[in-house]
Amino acid sequence: MKKHNRLMKRIIGISVCMMMLILSGCSTFDSFNQEFVDKSDNASEVVSIGVFEPLTGSDKTGAESEIRGIELAHSMYPTIDGKKVELIYADNRSDINVAETAITDLIEQRPKLILGSYGDTNSLVASEYIDRAQIPSIAVTNTNPLITSTSDYYFRICFVDTYQGTAFAKYVYYAKKAEKAAVMVDQSSEQYAAIAQKFVSVFTALSDSDEFAAETVTFESGGKDYSEELEKIRKLDVKYVFLPASQEDAEVIVSQAYAKKLDVEFLGVDSWNPDELVSSIGSVAASRVSLVKVSDIELAYSDSTQVQDFLECYASMYGDAQAPDSAVALGFDAYMLAIKAIGEAGSDSSGTEIKDAVLAQKDFQGVSGTFSFDKSGNPQKSVTIYTINPYTGESVPSWIIETDGQVTRVEN
Repeated sequence: MKKHNRLMKRIIGISVCMMMLILSGCSTFDSFNQEFVDKSDNASEVVSIGVFEPLTGSDKTGAESEIRGIELAHSMYPTIDGKKVELIYADNRSDINVAETAITDLIEQRPKLILGSYGDTNSLVASEYIDRAQIPSIAVTNTNPLITSTSDYYFRICFVDTYQGTAFAKYVYYAKKAEKAAVMVDQSSEQYAAIAQKFVSVFTALSDSDEFAAETVTFESGGKDYSEELEKIRKLDVKYVFLPASQEDAEVIVSQAYAKKLDVEFLGVDSWNPDELVSSIGSVAASRVSLVKVSDIELAYSDSTQVQDFLECYASMYGDAQAPDSAVALGFDAYMLAIKAIGEAGSDSSGTEIKDAVLAQKDFQGVSGTFSFDKSGNPQKSVTIYTINPYTGESVPSWIIETDGQVTRVEN
């Protein structure tokens, strides 16, 4: 009987969510729907949005999450100004040689806005053509700064890599009230060096400390013994060490620091997997680590009805009860941002007018967080800082860092 009841509840839940989809949106999005989507009854007219993605090739799997998010949002919100939204797909085949042809073919169909592509290189290839055609475009998971910095029409919904440095600088200064910190950075990686430099510059500006510039320790990736570097950290007498490095290097460094009884908190980048970290070095050593997630759908806004409806509708549409990864939420938000900007500018507006409407977004509330855009088209987003429970090994949200530096402790 209990099994039957659970099954009935599941069926009812799916039916309710599918009804929401048919009605073009879950209940918490009704105000959004009324304000930006359903303004008239022009169902025979069409507004086109391009989806520039690798539908085949080596990047296909990576792109699937982005596309799922886009298609879920489209199912829930299939109209703008009462006009049907048509998704036009262009397959770049995970090949930069094909990407050029794919984007030009897509542009010829004159979509109002373009979403994608998965893979930084594909987006960089498309950037020149997008600028020339003056069609606003939104990258979903691309983190390469060049995508937005070299184009007036390209935006991104995810953060750039260096934003992690900004987030942790605010965390150390505002949440932990510390005016001293250190950086351990892989000297062979330009990517990690850039993230570290952002942390240094933001933290220095916040703390107004002349001492900070000396508190950087470099190391060579792939080492087996970091005793020398860790002793340098000990002598600096700091409590917080930003560690932009690979997961493999981090496991060795954090484990050796714990063995040496070095009393510091390591701050890790978003590429670290907390479960793998715990499995490798143990939950107690791993508890010396805090991690950043800038695109989080499960915990930063876990009490949000909006997020809960998103998760429920995702489960119903794709038959997956597990929470989707952040790329799904980012794809969802990219589509939602697109129809909001088109709706505000007017579905008959020019690409320049829609681009300006995207850039003007302030405190856009998405399922991946709340964000506004800077002048380069990069989102300034709220950030979740995670810690690891030393007893259970579970990673739990501890702080939310807002774009203005406001910090909120998460109650668990």
